Amino acid sequence: MGANGRSPPFEPIPTLATKKSNMVEDEQSRVSTENSVQQKRERDPHQILAARIAGSYLIAGILWIVLSDLVLAGSGGFTATSFFVSVGKGLGFVVLSTGLVFGLCRREYRNSARTIGLLRAIVEGTTDVVFVKDRDGRYLLVNDAARQFMGRPLTEVLGRNDRELFGAIDAEQLMANDREIMESGKEMSRDETLTSGGETRTYYATKAPYFDTKGNVTGLIGIGRDITDRALIESALRETDARLKEAQRIAKLGSWSWNPHTNEVWWSDAEFELIGLAPGAVEASLDAFLAFVHPDDRQVAFPRVESMLAGDNEFANDLRVICKDGTSIWIHRQARVTRDASGKLVRVEGTDQDITTQQHAREAAYESERRLLAAVEVAGLGVIDVDYDLQIAQLSPRAAEHFGLSPSTTISREDLHARFHPADGGVLSKAIEDALVPGGSGWFSLEHRVIWPDGTTRWLNVRKQISFAEGRPKSAIVVTVDVTERREAKARLREQEMLVREATELAKVGGWGFDPVTLQSDWTPTVSKMYGVAHGSVLSIENAINYFIPEHRPQIEKALDAAIKEGVPHDLELELLAATGEKKWVRTICRPIVENGKVVRVRGSLQDITDRKRAEAELRASEERYRLLFESNPHPMWVYDVDSLNFLAVNDAAVQVYGYTRSEFLAMTIRNIRPADEVAKLELDIARKERGLRRSAHWKHRRKNGAIFDVEISSHDLPEGKSHSRLVLALDITDRKRAEEAREVATQRLLKFASQLPGAIFLYRQRSDGTSCVPYASDKIETILGIRRDLLNTEKIDVFAKVHLEDYGTVMEAIRKSTQSLTPLSGEFRVIDDDGTTRWISCDALPERELDGSTLWHGYMKEVTE
Repeated sequence: MGANGRSPPFEPIPTLATKKSNMVEDEQSRVSTENSVQQKRERDPHQILAARIAGSYLIAGILWIVLSDLVLAGSGGFTATSFFVSVGKGLGFVVLSTGLVFGLCRREYRNSARTIGLLRAIVEGTTDVVFVKDRDGRYLLVNDAARQFMGRPLTEVLGRNDRELFGAIDAEQLMANDREIMESGKEMSRDETLTSGGETRTYYATKAPYFDTKGNVTGLIGIGRDITDRALIESALRETDARLKEAQRIAKLGSWSWNPHTNEVWWSDAEFELIGLAPGAVEASLDAFLAFVHPDDRQVAFPRVESMLAGDNEFANDLRVICKDGTSIWIHRQARVTRDASGKLVRVEGTDQDITTQQHAREAAYESERRLLAAVEVAGLGVIDVDYDLQIAQLSPRAAEHFGLSPSTTISREDLHARFHPADGGVLSKAIEDALVPGGSGWFSLEHRVIWPDGTTRWLNVRKQISFAEGRPKSAIVVTVDVTERREAKARLREQEMLVREATELAKVGGWGFDPVTLQSDWTPTVSKMYGVAHGSVLSIENAINYFIPEHRPQIEKALDAAIKEGVPHDLELELLAATGEKKWVRTICRPIVENGKVVRVRGSLQDITDRKRAEAELRASEERYRLLFESNPHPMWVYDVDSLNFLAVNDAAVQVYGYTRSEFLAMTIRNIRPADEVAKLELDIARKERGLRRSAHWKHRRKNGAIFDVEISSHDLPEGKSHSRLVLALDITDRKRAEEAREVATQRLLKFASQLPGAIFLYRQRSDGTSCVPYASDKIETILGIRRDLLNTEKIDVFAKVHLEDYGTVMEAIRKSTQSLTPLSGEFRVIDDDGTTRWISCDALPERELDGSTLWHGYMKEVTE
């Protein structure tokens, strides 16, 4: 507009560029203004809100003060001066309180904003899905976790419902759940499975109605926790439980538990089925189970419960159960106890497994083992126990008989080897040397001669198994069999075989053949001899078949028919009756010749295997004789199961010595022949799980009449079968032990007397396990060795700790040789005192072997003076 209010006559028309430029400038100005305002708001939005409230309060307060004082002044209550004073005071108060209101409001707004920010951070920071929907199911708010699962930007989520975001099936289920919550007005929680972006997840969703100020439901609020992994685990667990139940059913394995405080008992389904009951058919209880236990086995079940209450933490036993249908089964019961910190019984859990089949097999094995041991006894087997540390050999009565010695002989290896025939010494030495090489098999088997004291020569079959420890031979078991008669018979047989080999040197095996069409045949002379007919005589295939005994004839006919028609080879061992009336075992091998799919010739060989068959029969008979070794032994012997400790077999000597009948033995364990205070020692010894030969003399046994006596035990593990069993030989050593104890008393008296000597009298014991001690020494031993006497009888100190290093090896080697050969020990060595002084000591000692295999030296030691 011009100055006169009119438009200029020639105002230029704005171009597009000008308009665009103006629009940009206006927009920039507007944005700048808005940014400035926004920055101010962003700087302190709470201050603006607080200022508004405080300003409203200030205006209202001023109006109230002024108007109220004007009313009072108009009524004559105030003079002009009083009016202004009153207004001034009121305005001052209003101004001051306005500042206070401003501060309080700003603080509350800031606290509220902080709380809202914290809530927003929690919602956005949580891995749980958080969302708000309106009444129509549209999303009004979602956090980042929800948006990430949906795989969409926030703009594509807000304002949309489940049909637009998920598959039709998932969406319908979600919306149905939401409607139920909004209509009921109650909070609900459930698992919901959704698929988005090709990924399926399971959420545990908690949803609640969203109310407006009037209490009307306007939507819902929800939180969902991803439990996909947990759901998968639970589904694994369910399958595992089902498989476990099926496995228990197949294995006939039931499980149970007992709470001794509440007396509550739980049985698995398989436990019910084990005794022929439907699950839940009876109330599970201890009495209910005991009612099914066989009356003869309740004496086993009740003590187990009592021992458990008394302090045992585990037990296992086999017993019989009478099922619902009256049948009897064997079960293996195992249980484990849980106790609290004070040792009080809290819970007992266990399993029962049907082992009827295994028990029947075990009983069959027991019977077979009994027969085997009887055969071994009859076979005349001898057993030699060799100790390489002590260089001695313990011979069983039969082994002593094989060497022409008295029964139960213990001799040195050197004396035993002196019995070997000189002509066989080289072979034996080589076999023993090879077997003693560490890392080798430690086993050999050969036959050699021994010379009896009367000059008689006998042949023995010897099988030896050596056990190693720490890279050196420790012990060995040698089994001997007198094969003199067999060797003589075998020598005669070899002479006959030599004649046969010479007669048939060019044709060791007889050959035969025939045309499958014409049946024309040909034979070698050896085959003719086998049939007992003259070579060259006509022998048709039919006639040849008729020489086989009637029981084997159909077998050879069928085999030859298959060879002729189908070209099927065969390899048979059959018996025939020669024309001479002699029965022979022959091996007939047939290899048809096939050309263009047709059998054109049938050829084979015939071998006389009569001798081999006889040898096999002899071996079977020999094995039967071996089984009698066990029963004929004059000393008590038995076989027991290492796991259950049950007696499996006993010989007649055990029945006579212990006073129990055989049936009583087989109903007991090896614990029952021990005094009560020996049982723990027995179980500890068995827990060592050593294999092979074991010898020990420190045991006490109890007869049926209660008498206690000392025994020396030798045992050896039997070949592994379905169970781990061990053979035991028990020798009564009561009288021998008493004699040794008397000798020990006499020795102590002698040592006490000898303590008056200028030197030191001592006893030095080296045990078979390598440990050593000085059980007795006179007072002067402390001065001589420089070691306190009370420490010498313990393993806390090395007896040779102060021996000079240059002499230590010599001393140890001398002790080793004396141990092996039981020869006297004599020599001098140096000791070094704590102050570095070196003294010479002389020592003389005589060794002897103790019952437990230890070596005890009786010695005298003194200091050597110039």
